[in-house]
Amino acid sequence: GSRSNTLAGPSAATKSMLLGGGLAYPLDPNGSEWVEALASKKTQEGLLLLRQWLLEALRRDKIKTSIKMKEEQTDAREVTAMLEALIGSEASRGGVAMLRHATLAQLSSACLQVVRPPVSEHWQAVNSAENLIRMSARDGGAGSSDVASQILDLLKQSTCPKTIAKHGAAHVGLGDVMGLLVGAYTLVGSESNEMETPSKSPFSWEDECELKDGLVEAMMTMSPNPHLEWLHGIEGLTERKSEIASSQSDYGALQLRLEVKDRVEEIFHRLKSLAGARNKLKHFHSADQSLLRQVVAQVLEKADLPDVTHAPASLGGFLKSGLGRFGLQVAKQRPGDKRVVIVFVVGGVSMHEIQDIRDAVHEYSGGEQLPEIIVGGTTLLTPLDICQGLFDYRFGV
Repeated sequence: GSRSNTLAGPSAATKSMLLGGGLAYPLDPNGSEWVEALASKKTQEGLLLLRQWLLEALRRDKIKTSIKMKEEQTDAREVTAMLEALIGSEASRGGVAMLRHATLAQLSSACLQVVRPPVSEHWQAVNSAENLIRMSARDGGAGSSDVASQILDLLKQSTCPKTIAKHGAAHVGLGDVMGLLVGAYTLVGSESNEMETPSKSPFSWEDECELKDGLVEAMMTMSPNPHLEWLHGIEGLTERKSEIASSQSDYGALQLRLEVKDRVEEIFHRLKSLAGARNKLKHFHSADQSLLRQVVAQVLEKADLPDVTHAPASLGGFLKSGLGRFGLQVAKQRPGDKRVVIVFVVGGVSMHEIQDIRDAVHEYSGGEQLPEIIVGGTTLLTPLDICQGLFDYRFGV
């Protein structure tokens, strides 16, 4: 059958199409390949790839559409129309098309949720704040006051009822600000020439006191959020705040604020250790690029990695490594000389780091034969996962 489609908004069917569970249907041979192909793509590249797959599926099912397409550009409305043509066509009666194209429908629906407001607006706001912090942090100690001021303003807005009402789901919340705070301490710490000890703050005493007070105030006024229980670490915080508000107990309010202050001191102690985390490294001091990208770039350049210890994997390798003690010349072992290099991160790896590594490989492709880079980790991390792993009171912070 055929069906004429317009670029109208998503129908009720496609709005609720996203199912629970994995993104790829287990029996679909293309599932894993599609997920991997989309995983590190930027927005426009990912939408173009989805459009290509949807167009191929429409042709196979002999479904005609009147959608006008531009060669190198697409948007969420166009992909939505194509998805509705594929799943909502007459040929899909009885759910046959949905079963046949389950993985494609699932991936398309998931991607559309990300690129549509309010999710897209939220990430644009977070990305804009991150770029401002990154620009100020490049000035090292001179830019630390600007970074502190930007973070402090975000802390105030994160729990402000008027700001939340104005921006809705696109609002930069307290969880987002905590991620930006981690980035700020890491960036300013790596750019500062005065970071001699891990316990030293990259910010001035006055700026850090203001940041602490800002976080205390944000935690005291934050609305109940089950995703941020790891942050305050105070049992029954919401109930205690309600009791204090109803009884107007000054003593109860003071006691709770002191507990929150103690928790904030623990958080900033961990932040200061992050600021000096790369101090002992000989080569990878700058945090302007991810550590994984810098390591992989050095591997692809077949350069020495003074911060990486080579452990011989065989008796022959062990004997060769020991010959240097007797003054014999032994060639240095470099990861870039191998055919395959596995980069595995204990604690997890983020999608941004995977994209960084792919970009690095792309930059060096086209020349001499490069080693195959395989990236892995104990889990796939989201920004909130990283903050929770760093600050969760249950992990002994």
